[in-house]
Amino acid sequence: FIVTLSRTYQEVVPSGAILLFAAPGIGNVGKLVVDGLIQQFKPPIVHAVTDPDLPPHAMKDEQDSLRCPALRTHLIYGQQCFLVATCQAQPMSPSGQHRLALALRQEAKEWGVKGIIVLVGMSANPGDLDVLLLGPSSEDREWLRSIGAAPSERWPEAGMIGMAAWMATLGEFDGIPTACIVASSVGGTVDLEGARRLHEQIEL
Repeated sequence: FIVTLSRTYQEVVPSGAILLFAAPGIGNVGKLVVDGLIQQFKPPIVHAVTDPDLPPHAMKDEQDSLRCPALRTHLIYGQQCFLVATCQAQPMSPSGQHRLALALRQEAKEWGVKGIIVLVGMSANPGDLDVLLLGPSSEDREWLRSIGAAPSERWPEAGMIGMAAWMATLGEFDGIPTACIVASSVGGTVDLEGARRLHEQIEL
Protein backbone atom coordinates (compact mmCIF):
# COMPACT_ATOMS: atom_id res chain seq x y z
CA PHE A 1 0.00 0.00 0.00
CA ILE A 2 1.55 3.28 -1.17
CA VAL A 3 0.81 6.45 0.79
CA THR A 4 1.10 9.76 -1.07
CA LEU A 5 0.81 12.74 1.28
CA SER A 6 -0.29 16.24 0.34
CA ARG A 7 -0.81 19.57 2.07
CA THR A 8 -2.67 22.69 1.01
CA TYR A 9 -1.01 25.88 2.29
CA GLN A 10 -3.36 28.38 0.64
CA GLU A 11 -7.01 27.56 0.14
CA VAL A 12 -7.86 30.27 -2.40
CA VAL A 13 -6.08 30.26 -5.78
CA PRO A 14 -7.35 32.73 -8.42
CA SER A 15 -9.12 30.84 -11.21
CA GLY A 16 -7.77 31.26 -14.70
CA ALA A 17 -4.10 30.99 -13.71
CA ILE A 18 -1.53 29.30 -15.95
CA LEU A 19 0.40 26.41 -14.41
CA LEU A 20 4.08 26.13 -15.36
CA PHE A 21 5.64 22.75 -14.60
CA ALA A 22 9.23 21.55 -14.83
CA ALA A 23 11.18 18.67 -13.30
CA PRO A 24 14.85 17.72 -13.45
CA GLY A 25 15.62 16.35 -16.89
CA ILE A 26 17.72 16.88 -20.01
CA GLY A 27 20.00 19.83 -19.29
CA ASN A 28 17.65 20.77 -16.43
CA VAL A 29 16.50 23.58 -18.75
CA GLY A 30 12.91 23.70 -17.55
CA LYS A 31 13.82 23.40 -13.89
CA LEU A 32 16.34 26.24 -14.19
CA VAL A 33 13.57 28.51 -15.50
CA VAL A 34 11.11 27.61 -12.75
CA ASP A 35 13.77 27.80 -10.02
CA GLY A 36 14.74 31.23 -11.35
CA LEU A 37 11.14 32.44 -11.16
CA ILE A 38 10.83 31.17 -7.59
CA GLN A 39 14.08 32.89 -6.64
CA GLN A 40 13.05 36.13 -8.35
CA PHE A 41 9.47 36.45 -7.05
CA LYS A 42 9.77 34.45 -3.79
CA PRO A 43 6.16 33.30 -4.20
CA PRO A 44 4.24 31.50 -1.45
CA ILE A 45 3.78 27.74 -1.54
CA VAL A 46 0.14 26.86 -2.15
CA HIS A 47 0.39 23.07 -2.33
CA ALA A 48 2.85 20.24 -1.78
CA VAL A 49 2.64 16.51 -2.46
CA THR A 50 5.20 13.87 -1.61
CA ASP A 51 5.58 10.27 -2.72
CA PRO A 52 7.63 7.37 -1.28
CA ASP A 53 9.30 6.82 -4.66
CA LEU A 54 11.00 10.22 -4.49
CA PRO A 55 14.70 9.90 -3.58
CA PRO A 56 15.06 10.13 0.23
CA HIS A 57 17.06 13.37 0.19
CA ALA A 58 15.88 16.23 2.43
CA MET A 59 17.15 19.70 1.48
CA LYS A 60 17.27 23.07 3.25
CA ASP A 61 15.14 25.71 1.53
CA GLU A 62 15.21 29.50 1.24
CA GLN A 63 13.29 29.80 4.55
CA ASP A 64 16.11 27.92 6.29
CA SER A 65 13.84 24.91 6.80
CA LEU A 66 14.76 21.29 6.14
CA ARG A 67 12.19 20.06 3.62
CA CYS A 68 11.30 16.52 2.67
CA PRO A 69 11.40 15.66 -1.05
CA ALA A 70 8.13 16.81 -2.63
CA LEU A 71 6.49 18.42 -5.63
CA ARG A 72 5.69 21.98 -4.53
CA THR A 73 3.52 24.56 -6.27
CA HIS A 74 3.98 28.31 -5.80
CA LEU A 75 1.67 31.18 -6.78
CA ILE A 76 3.00 34.27 -8.58
CA TYR A 77 0.55 37.19 -8.60
CA GLY A 78 0.40 39.65 -11.48
CA GLN A 79 -1.84 40.78 -14.34
CA GLN A 80 -1.80 37.10 -15.25
CA CYS A 81 -1.41 34.79 -12.25
CA PHE A 82 0.98 31.89 -12.63
CA LEU A 83 1.34 28.71 -10.62
CA VAL A 84 4.86 27.26 -10.83
CA ALA A 85 5.49 23.66 -9.81
CA THR A 86 8.72 21.72 -9.51
CA CYS A 87 10.55 19.12 -7.45
CA GLN A 88 14.21 18.58 -6.61
CA ALA A 89 14.16 15.11 -8.17
CA GLN A 90 11.74 12.90 -10.05
CA PRO A 91 10.35 9.73 -8.44
CA MET A 92 12.57 6.75 -9.11
CA SER A 93 9.77 4.63 -10.62
CA PRO A 94 7.35 5.16 -13.51
CA SER A 95 4.41 4.61 -11.15
CA GLY A 96 5.70 7.32 -8.79
CA GLN A 97 6.13 9.72 -11.69
CA HIS A 98 2.55 9.00 -12.77
CA ARG A 99 1.18 9.50 -9.23
CA LEU A 100 2.83 12.90 -8.78
CA ALA A 101 1.81 14.15 -12.23
CA LEU A 102 -1.75 12.96 -11.67
CA ALA A 103 -1.89 14.58 -8.22
CA LEU A 104 -0.71 17.90 -9.66
CA ARG A 105 -3.16 17.84 -12.54
CA GLN A 106 -6.02 16.98 -10.19
CA GLU A 107 -5.15 20.03 -8.07
CA ALA A 108 -4.91 22.12 -11.24
CA LYS A 109 -8.45 21.03 -12.09
CA GLU A 110 -9.62 22.12 -8.63
CA TRP A 111 -7.87 25.48 -9.02
CA GLY A 112 -9.59 26.09 -12.34
CA VAL A 113 -6.37 26.75 -14.26
CA LYS A 114 -6.66 28.11 -17.79
CA GLY A 115 -3.92 25.83 -19.07
CA ILE A 116 -0.75 23.93 -18.24
CA ILE A 117 2.64 24.59 -19.82
CA VAL A 118 5.35 21.96 -19.45
CA LEU A 119 8.94 23.22 -19.76
CA VAL A 120 11.33 20.53 -20.88
CA GLY A 121 14.59 19.85 -22.72
CA MET A 122 15.26 17.50 -25.64
CA SER A 123 18.53 15.89 -26.60
CA ALA A 124 20.27 17.61 -29.49
CA ASN A 125 23.65 18.12 -31.07
CA PRO A 126 25.88 21.04 -30.03
CA GLY A 127 24.82 24.20 -31.83
CA ASP A 128 21.17 23.16 -32.16
CA LEU A 129 19.18 26.12 -30.78
CA ASP A 130 15.66 24.92 -31.47
CA VAL A 131 12.74 25.87 -29.23
CA LEU A 132 9.50 24.07 -30.05
CA LEU A 133 5.98 24.96 -28.92
CA LEU A 134 3.91 21.79 -28.91
CA GLY A 135 0.26 21.02 -28.40
CA PRO A 136 0.01 17.29 -27.62
CA SER A 137 -3.51 16.94 -29.09
CA SER A 138 -5.53 18.72 -31.77
CA GLU A 139 -7.57 20.35 -28.99
CA ASP A 140 -4.39 21.59 -27.32
CA ARG A 141 -3.13 23.02 -30.60
CA GLU A 142 -6.45 24.78 -31.10
CA TRP A 143 -6.12 26.28 -27.60
CA LEU A 144 -2.65 27.58 -28.46
CA ARG A 145 -3.97 29.22 -31.62
CA SER A 146 -6.85 30.77 -29.64
CA ILE A 147 -4.35 32.57 -27.39
CA GLY A 148 -2.28 33.77 -30.34
CA ALA A 149 0.48 31.14 -30.27
CA ALA A 150 1.60 29.12 -33.27
CA PRO A 151 2.28 25.42 -32.54
CA SER A 152 5.45 24.02 -34.08
CA GLU A 153 5.14 21.54 -36.90
CA ARG A 154 8.10 19.42 -35.78
CA TRP A 155 8.08 17.09 -32.76
CA PRO A 156 10.98 15.67 -30.72
CA GLU A 157 11.88 12.46 -32.53
CA ALA A 158 12.48 10.53 -29.31
CA GLY A 159 9.22 11.65 -27.67
CA MET A 160 9.11 12.47 -23.95
CA ILE A 161 9.79 10.52 -20.78
CA GLY A 162 9.29 10.88 -17.04
CA MET A 163 6.93 13.31 -15.38
CA ALA A 164 7.06 15.61 -18.40
CA ALA A 165 5.47 12.85 -20.50
CA TRP A 166 2.61 12.40 -18.05
CA MET A 167 2.09 16.12 -17.52
CA ALA A 168 2.05 16.72 -21.27
CA THR A 169 -0.50 14.05 -22.14
CA LEU A 170 -2.94 13.52 -19.26
CA GLY A 171 -5.10 16.31 -20.67
CA GLU A 172 -6.79 13.55 -22.66
CA PHE A 173 -8.42 12.50 -19.37
CA ASP A 174 -8.99 15.75 -17.46
CA GLY A 175 -9.61 18.18 -20.31
CA ILE A 176 -7.12 20.83 -19.17
CA PRO A 177 -5.47 22.52 -22.19
CA THR A 178 -1.77 21.65 -22.18
CA ALA A 179 1.28 22.83 -24.10
CA CYS A 180 4.97 22.03 -24.01
CA ILE A 181 7.84 24.42 -24.60
CA VAL A 182 10.79 22.26 -25.56
CA ALA A 183 14.36 23.57 -25.80
CA SER A 184 17.15 21.60 -27.45
CA SER A 185 20.03 20.73 -25.15
CA VAL A 186 23.17 18.63 -25.29
CA GLY A 187 22.01 17.29 -21.91
CA GLY A 188 24.11 15.72 -19.21
CA THR A 189 24.92 19.01 -17.48
CA VAL A 190 23.07 22.14 -16.44
CA ASP A 191 22.33 23.95 -19.71
CA LEU A 192 22.03 27.66 -18.94
CA GLU A 193 21.79 28.63 -22.61
CA GLY A 194 18.91 26.22 -23.18
CA ALA A 195 17.16 27.58 -20.08
CA ARG A 196 17.59 31.15 -21.37
CA ARG A 197 15.91 30.23 -24.65
CA LEU A 198 13.04 28.64 -22.74
CA HIS A 199 12.65 31.70 -20.50
CA GLU A 200 12.37 33.99 -23.52
CA GLN A 201 9.13 32.19 -24.47
CA ILE A 202 7.45 33.07 -21.17
CA GLU A 203 6.18 36.53 -20.21
CA LEU A 204 5.60 37.09 -16.50
